Amino acid sequence: MNELHKAYQSLGLEPGNAFDTIKRRYRRLALVWHPDRMSSADAKREAEEELKKINNNFEKLKKHFESEHKSGPSCRCQPAAAGPPPNSSQNRSANQNNNSGHSSGPSEAERKKQEEETSRKRTAEREKKEAEQEAARRAAQAAQSAQQKQHAANEAIKNEALRKDEVLRWKCTLVVAVTFFALIGYCWIGCAARDLVHWTGKQWDEFQSQFKPKQETPAAIPSYAPQEPSQPYEPYIPPYEKFPGGNPMSWRQFHDEQEQRRKADEDKQRQQDIYFAKLQIDRAQKTIDHCNHNIAQMELKLTEPFISDFEKNKIREMRDFQLNNLQIAQSELRDAQNKLKMLDDNWPFGPPQPPPKAT
Repeated sequence: MNELHKAYQSLGLEPGNAFDTIKRRYRRLALVWHPDRMSSADAKREAEEELKKINNNFEKLKKHFESEHKSGPSCRCQPAAAGPPPNSSQNRSANQNNNSGHSSGPSEAERKKQEEETSRKRTAEREKKEAEQEAARRAAQAAQSAQQKQHAANEAIKNEALRKDEVLRWKCTLVVAVTFFALIGYCWIGCAARDLVHWTGKQWDEFQSQFKPKQETPAAIPSYAPQEPSQPYEPYIPPYEKFPGGNPMSWRQFHDEQEQRRKADEDKQRQQDIYFAKLQIDRAQKTIDHCNHNIAQMELKLTEPFISDFEKNKIREMRDFQLNNLQIAQSELRDAQNKLKMLDDNWPFGPPQPPPKAT
């Protein structure tokens, strides 16, 4: 196996393939083992070493095809040529051995050659399979590393989002606390300013009072001063019964007018409550009649034999709904009747009964 065969084997190709096949294989391997596709540093170093080997083997094959390649099975890149180049000393010694062997027995040499060729093919296939398995294993490791890297990136993004949310919450808390303390400080400053203004005004009034002339007290008035005539006697009227003008009769008249106005307002409100209570009774009675009519129709439909079970279930649901509405309307009717009994003694249902006395 010469160096060209080894280059073929490292690229995962059979010896003798055309240069176009070699280029396609090289591009694919270079894409697989590119260091930028690896996530960890160890994987990148391994990919760089593997890519160097692939480049060296490709350069050997490229140089061979550009300079010394020739068509036919005698070319060194063909499977039959397993030895060194034809101009080397090893090749000459091999030719001499072949010539001597040929002279001794050509059939034995051909058999050995076929066996060597078969062994080379088997070795090449085995190495090719091992290289493909190794490439698949490394590609799986690279994919796993890329997945781990993506998972780490997602975790980093999630942690960054949580950190930003935490920072935002702290900022909002800080703003609320600063605003709260600012309001407290503003109120304290306002109260202090108000107290200061009051104290300053009080001090100013005391200062001005020192320069005002003092008035004589009633004790200083001589006893021989003329006395004012005494006021006529008036009966005492409590303050809460006094009316502006000082006339109790006008106050009583005002009080009676207020009482009449209050009674008129109460009577008006009572008539309005009676009217709305009657409207509520009428509305509740209509609702009860409507619900009873619908319930009767639904009960008749349930007795019909050609109605399906699904429709019967729907009718039962509607019947239950109408029964619920009927109970609500009956409760509203009772409440309205009791209210009307309390408001109107002449209502046909009679005056309201007094509550029982506690024993």
